[in-house]
Amino acid sequence: ASGDPIKIKFSDVRLAPNGSLPKCVWFDLHGLVKLSNLTSANECSTIQQGHFSIVTESIAPPSPPTRSEGKESNRRTWIIVASVVGGVALLAFLGFLVLWARKCKRRKKMQEMEKAAEVGEALHMTSVGDTKAPSATVTRTQPTLENEYVP
Repeated sequence: ASGDPIKIKFSDVRLAPNGSLPKCVWFDLHGLVKLSNLTSANECSTIQQGHFSIVTESIAPPSPPTRSEGKESNRRTWIIVASVVGGVALLAFLGFLVLWARKCKRRKKMQEMEKAAEVGEALHMTSVGDTKAPSATVTRTQPTLENEYVP
């Protein structure tokens, strides 16, 4: 290269939108990007090798409203509170379920014992002081003498 500037003229370039300034953009052989002003309408000037183009600043559409941090924090708080309340309710339900199962088991055992008592021999109740106690009827075998042999 002789050191003299090279002029690059771009044809078929649209006019820049109102309020934006067109610029020359240069991409060197190592991937670096540099911006410079146009030397005249649709014309760039350089003394180095690379890729060139004309760019303008575009007006981006407004970004959508972002969630405020307060709403996100409030939502997270409600999730934590609901989880804790749900966990406590689940533990209470499981506790009542265990108590109900134990009560049913005792009731079944009591019914079996009552049924066994009804099947067995009924005892006569006798008063002894201030309390009543079961007493058996006299069922003793009458004794017989061994020497009373009658032929």
